[in-house]
Amino acid sequence: MHIASLINNVANVQTEHVVNNTLGEDAVFTKNADSEQFWAIGRIDWSYSNATAGGKLTVAYAGSTVWEIDIVAAGPGHVEFKFPDFLHNDFTKNQQLVVTLHHGGGNATKKLNVRYC
Repeated sequence: MHIASLINNVANVQTEHVVNNTLGEDAVFTKNADSEQFWAIGRIDWSYSNATAGGKLTVAYAGSTVWEIDIVAAGPGHVEFKFPDFLHNDFTKNQQLVVTLHHGGGNATKKLNVRYC
């Protein structure tokens, strides 16, 4: 399941919610390349429905992993990035952004919320 919501129309701040409850699959948010845009992340919220030993959250931009943390608890948890610290000044337009909550090896439902502009 993938749900998108517009939070602030003027600043074009959006949030997208991704749920994956299939064993062995990741919850993945993808923002496709846009020739007029670069993508900035403000916040990532995540949770597993039960504890996992091998959970991980990654952010890839232009095909390269630029940020990664290990997750060993069910959560929920979040990471908030302060403007313009993350995914803003160093990135170029027309690149794909991918945020992945890895399956962690268990049978948990994975939930991922990404706030971006």
